[in-house]
Amino acid sequence: MAPVHTGEPGFFRAPERVVGGACHDAAVADQRLLTISTYSRAVGIPASALRHYSAHGLLVPADVDPITGYRYYAPDQIDDGVLVHRLRLAEAPLPVMREVLAAPSSERAALIDGLVTAHTSRSTHRLETLRGLRDELGGVPAATLRLRGTALSAALRQVLPAAASAEPDLAGVVWALGPTGLELSATDRYWLAHRRLPAAGSPSPARLITAIPAAEDLAERSARTGMLEVAITGTTLVVRREDGTTLLEAPSADRAVPDLARLVTSLPAVRAAVGFPRLELAAFTAGRRTAEADGAVTLRLELDGEGARLIPIGEPDDVLVGWASTSGAEGPSSVLLQARLLRAAASSCAGEEVILDLVDAETPVRVHSPVQDTMICLVMPMRP
Repeated sequence: MAPVHTGEPGFFRAPERVVGGACHDAAVADQRLLTISTYSRAVGIPASALRHYSAHGLLVPADVDPITGYRYYAPDQIDDGVLVHRLRLAEAPLPVMREVLAAPSSERAALIDGLVTAHTSRSTHRLETLRGLRDELGGVPAATLRLRGTALSAALRQVLPAAASAEPDLAGVVWALGPTGLELSATDRYWLAHRRLPAAGSPSPARLITAIPAAEDLAERSARTGMLEVAITGTTLVVRREDGTTLLEAPSADRAVPDLARLVTSLPAVRAAVGFPRLELAAFTAGRRTAEADGAVTLRLELDGEGARLIPIGEPDDVLVGWASTSGAEGPSSVLLQARLLRAAASSCAGEEVILDLVDAETPVRVHSPVQDTMICLVMPMRP
């Protein structure tokens, strides 16, 4: 066999025997290696992508036929291939893939966590850019604002009880979006719950009413989310997560939407205010019993110079005492309230004390807490 010149004077070597083609296939079979097509199916990565990764030092084949160029992978490369496939779905760049594969198993979770943080930051930036472009092109919804999911969940839970026994024409939660934020209201005609949520955004005014099941579902799901985008587009309420996925899309009920918030803000000037410890008031109203068919227990709220007293009709010896304050104008000396309604309104308030604002014996009583001025309930008094 003739010698082969190596390119350097005085140095010669005999050519090595090349094993290729059928001979190489037999050697591969002995090692139980996988063809690129078999490996591609096993890990979920196209063969073209495997060749690209190999050129960049990632998932390098265990063997390559020097004559045919066929690539072969070892069975123990499957786990790495599946990991790369999942990183590929997450749009991880090649340097990150190499870093994750090179890291010990105990350190890979931390590297993935860093990838999650970086991906979230990029996604947020992209979403903000797209939303800005949408606004510039005039495609912004009629009303859109952003607020925390936990705040929305808590607010819905406060107002939903007011709609629990509402008739069909009122059943639901009224959503009102405006420059100052979101207002949620619900009523059964006998008492009304209203919660205001300051929120980021400057939407044009919009209002609709959603069914109770949709509001209850949103109250449950939004409690486990971060920031949300709330939008009213025409007659549809759309609530989205920060990543753009839809949490709720609900149509407005097919009926006129009452402006319940206006009922709260249009009350006449308060002439007297009384206060009771919230838990004591809840226990006092919950302990009422009646033989009447509708279960309605009437309480008389009396005011004088010494304070306020809440007395069940027919039970003069059972009294809950509270404080009272008057504005100087002539206020009511007594107001009749249904125990069930007062208990429901007080339960929707926060804090240790409940305040009742009074105008006269026939105007709705405003029930609220001194520690949460964004939550107000109205309770209709009983007729004398």
